[in-house]
Amino acid sequence: MTSDPPIRLSGWALVLGASSGFGEATASALAEAGMSVVGVHLDRRATLPNAERIANEIRRQGREALFFNVNAADPD
Repeated sequence: MTSDPPIRLSGWALVLGASSGFGEATASALAEAGMSVVGVHLDRRATLPNAERIANEIRRQGREALFFNVNAADPD
């Protein structure tokens, strides 16, 4: 059995729904692979700490993390 070397990426990734579920998993995996993350999420005050936790985890990996609590579907 052979194992492939890990994929190394660079640059920025835009992840919608970055504060939970698939978005959180995607943001974390991309950061682990070497990308900085712009995360867009729409959270209530009670769930904002989770978005902050994810952004801080990305930063601890040596990547940049910019998270925005906005409705990405709103044209304004």
